[in-house]
Amino acid sequence: MRLPAGRLAVRSTRAAHNDRGLALASATWETVLPRIDRGADMARDLAQFHQFVRATHQIELLMLDATIFPIELVAGPDPADNPGFEEITVRERLRPENRQVVAFLHNDDLAGFLQRELEAGKPDSGSVILSGEHGDALALPAGGKDNQWRVHAVDDAARTATLRRSTFDPDRPPPPGCGYLRGAGMPGQLKLIRRRKQAIDALDRHSYLLRSLAAPGQVYIDTGAADLPVRLAPETVDEAKRRAIEDILRVRPIYALQGPPGTGKTTLVAWLLREILHDDPVAQVLVTAQAHGAVDVLRARVTEAFEGVASERRPLAVRLGSRRDDDTAQDTVEDVALQVLRDSSSTLAGLSDRTPAQQGWLDHATAMAEELASHESRGTGAADFVELVKRGANLTYCTTSAGELEAIAGDQSFDWSIVEEAGKAHGFDLALPLQAGHRWLLIGDHNQLPPYRYEDYLRGVDALDAVVEALQALPDPGPGVLDWEWVSSWKDKTTEERIAFQGYAKDWLKTFKRTFEHCQVAVGQGDAGQRLTDDSVGGAAAGVLIEQHRMHPDIGELISRAYYGDRLVNRTVQEGRPIARVLHGFAEPLDIRRKAIVWLDVPWCRDDPRTTETGPTQGRPRYTNDAEGTALANFLASLRREAPGTAELAVLSPYNQQASLLRRRMRKATLPEGIELKPTLNARPGAPGGTSGVHTVDSFQGNQADVIAVSLVRNNLHDPGHGLGFLDEANRLNVLLSRAERLLVLVGSWDFFQEQVRTVELDDTANPLWHLKRIVTDLNDWFASGRAVRLGADLGGLS
Repeated sequence: MRLPAGRLAVRSTRAAHNDRGLALASATWETVLPRIDRGADMARDLAQFHQFVRATHQIELLMLDATIFPIELVAGPDPADNPGFEEITVRERLRPENRQVVAFLHNDDLAGFLQRELEAGKPDSGSVILSGEHGDALALPAGGKDNQWRVHAVDDAARTATLRRSTFDPDRPPPPGCGYLRGAGMPGQLKLIRRRKQAIDALDRHSYLLRSLAAPGQVYIDTGAADLPVRLAPETVDEAKRRAIEDILRVRPIYALQGPPGTGKTTLVAWLLREILHDDPVAQVLVTAQAHGAVDVLRARVTEAFEGVASERRPLAVRLGSRRDDDTAQDTVEDVALQVLRDSSSTLAGLSDRTPAQQGWLDHATAMAEELASHESRGTGAADFVELVKRGANLTYCTTSAGELEAIAGDQSFDWSIVEEAGKAHGFDLALPLQAGHRWLLIGDHNQLPPYRYEDYLRGVDALDAVVEALQALPDPGPGVLDWEWVSSWKDKTTEERIAFQGYAKDWLKTFKRTFEHCQVAVGQGDAGQRLTDDSVGGAAAGVLIEQHRMHPDIGELISRAYYGDRLVNRTVQEGRPIARVLHGFAEPLDIRRKAIVWLDVPWCRDDPRTTETGPTQGRPRYTNDAEGTALANFLASLRREAPGTAELAVLSPYNQQASLLRRRMRKATLPEGIELKPTLNARPGAPGGTSGVHTVDSFQGNQADVIAVSLVRNNLHDPGHGLGFLDEANRLNVLLSRAERLLVLVGSWDFFQEQVRTVELDDTANPLWHLKRIVTDLNDWFASGRAVRLGADLGGLS
């Protein structure tokens, strides 16, 4: 940009102070700097946000404590069926009077906890630690991890679990006759809580970050429209993504992006990074997500975006939290450092006339590479080089809870911090990754699942008096875990202050949603209206992607009408017909040919008592429906493809117990040729939930499959609107219905669901069940027109 003559002058500080005329003639910075209100109201709001993060983090501490279960040994130790293993059976016993779970927590019993842990598919899932009669504190006694076992089987009715461990070490302690059981991941979770508490304590020193989250309008800057550094090909990056990228780059310091299902959030991140690093090749970006699998998908998509770029211009990328002995690990810091050394050595070795400095580096690099390759420390300085690579990488990938993130965030500032899956993150989850950057991009979808155990946190905020009492009664959790300062501050609040804070905290529990709403109005210059990057570019601080590329257009339209105001544009249509990629290709049953949505209709229990749901169990929402399991197994067995090919199948349910029932059925089922089970992103070999193809909705968000079968479970005689359980939650049903790419199979009683929404009016969009009324109405019309099909369920084999 060319400045007019005379508009830019350079003076020393002393000369500027002494020249009053210069001061009068100079332009003010007020028009371009952030407007910061330093009044008492703003200070109070920032303090409230900080207190909210601290309070909810302490609620999580109580949730962790509630997963320490009192148990007694009822059988064993005995030799297991497999040589080299011993086996025991433990049973849950009543909790001591002084160690009761806080009333607001809807906590699992032992069997439910172990099944949920197995479903998670994490590295420690399925492993537990036993401790003695006095081992109920969060912090394990010395040597506590020596009594570690694997969960072999769970008997929900008997409230028992069968555990196994190898017998290679006879010196390990025997299992206690009476004691406590906890997940093997608890020591790591306790370390995470300690790390996050340190980050949360430091938040009050990051007032700019606090303002950006709680009041982005106070710091909003629009640098104006500019051409993108890299031309984006329409066939790779659609118009909605291009518009969002333009606004993300021009707006500072924060941008919130909503990405509905199938709209390509990871593709946007990949090409955004291409733009950032082309413009500034030495930029450093932290890319995080809650789940390891999501981080790996992001990393893979970014790698694709840089294909065709010369190797020397590709970003240096590292992955924190991966181990080199893990066969699935990619881009560990050590491996990246080794590759840099080998590339450097190869280039220098090809020179015929090396300078002494080049020869010296070649020798040194060769020695360091040999050390890294052999995993043996020889004092070559390889460890220092690995740290240099870690600190100097352009792209750093990790989960929001990575242990190494704390060390980096403490003394390194990234140019950008990008958080994927932000809609599932609690405020305290964001403390570490956001403190590490000075520009922030949050990507999520508040119309899908809320943060983990949202309802428990909501009840916890309503019961903060009980939270404080429970925290004070905890056995010593170890240093740096319990937030005594927050406990003290709560006790000092008046009744009115407590009520006001609880209202504030409940509004912020869905942190991404609240931040997105604030960014919508963070438009600067006193503009009180909302601005959103959707079908236009204009310097908005929030945006939504509206072009979906994943689902068959019928599935996409169903989701769009029920959950996104009919605003999603299907890009899986060409010349008025679905593209080949989203056609399922099944020729049998004949009625499903070229249909993307199938309702497998189980009779209403009013007409056939065999189809009645079973549950709840022990006062908890544990529902099963064996009729749906039979109907689904028979339907899957009847599938036949038109032509050779494969399709991935995932079976989903909103209930853990139903997922367990379906999992047992799928193990015995013989699937037709061409159908493969779909694991989750976080699947670990041997984890029942991870690789069986059967998942709960909570474990499958972020995944998709060619064919999705959903067991809806509920089938009862309750009054309209009162028999749906989890299915009355719009965000949960949205996820269940939006995972399918080619074929969506819904298993349930059509008459029951029609009855449940009978009293809901379509013009009453404020009704919590409006989304389900919309779906039932649309499907009813589509059944009549032949756009979708309703099949009678085959219950052959159901007793």
